[in-house]
Amino acid sequence: MRAKISIAVVSASLLLGFAYQSRQPLRDQVMFIQVGQGDATIIRSGGRTVLIDDGPVSDTVDAGERFVVPALRNGSLRLDAILLTHPDLDHVGGTIAVLKAYPDTPIIISSEFRHHIGLQDLLARWHVKPGQVHWIKGTSWLRMGSTELRVTAPPADPAKDNSGSLLVRAKFGKCYAVFTGDAPEDTEIWASHRFDWSAELMKVGHHGSATSTSNVWLEVVKPKIAVVSCGRNNRYGHPAPPTLERLSAAKATIRRTDREGDISYHPTDSGWVSDR
Repeated sequence: MRAKISIAVVSASLLLGFAYQSRQPLRDQVMFIQVGQGDATIIRSGGRTVLIDDGPVSDTVDAGERFVVPALRNGSLRLDAILLTHPDLDHVGGTIAVLKAYPDTPIIISSEFRHHIGLQDLLARWHVKPGQVHWIKGTSWLRMGSTELRVTAPPADPAKDNSGSLLVRAKFGKCYAVFTGDAPEDTEIWASHRFDWSAELMKVGHHGSATSTSNVWLEVVKPKIAVVSCGRNNRYGHPAPPTLERLSAAKATIRRTDREGDISYHPTDSGWVSDR
């Protein structure tokens, strides 16, 4: 029996009677935010907004405060859920700034990390409230109006947080998008035997690392558009040449936040259309 999480149920006390207002014309959208060497993606649909990861934090920059919150406010008066794919700081570092701007937002995390010492320390520093964190196991569904997000929590290697990254497939009518955090090839292979992951739009795994976005995964997803979220001149060499070669061989259009800044798409009956 599959578990379903409706955003309206997760946050019923916040959403009942809520009338959405926007500073821009409302339409469904996926936005990959330029946060440097990290990940942050906004999904908007049916007047609801979900954030997948919120970028890094360091002594010099807080991506949540500098990039993510301004991007959210430019169209969203409300944030309905934060999905944190795994505990790495380049994915969750901006959470405290996001929660300051959008307090009480439900946080969704894989139950594989429920006893993760580093994550528990972060949750205490973020001053999350009882019941604010929703630990998911297996696969759950989040509904945003007519849009559905399928969220899968793969088994995690205790020594490798990346392996437990949440896997998300979003369905916008006839358009699909897939997000995999930093999931490595082993996790991609595990997921490839479960569900349908085909999607025209794909966020490239682990910032374009050579250990993700395997040929197996590309054969399953069959992306036409591949977005790499990485920092300019990053010390890891992301995106790695072998990954770019695999994407080119798969005939996917490659886009990069380090070169283009924010990248956004909206769904149409004929496929994803770039907003810039």
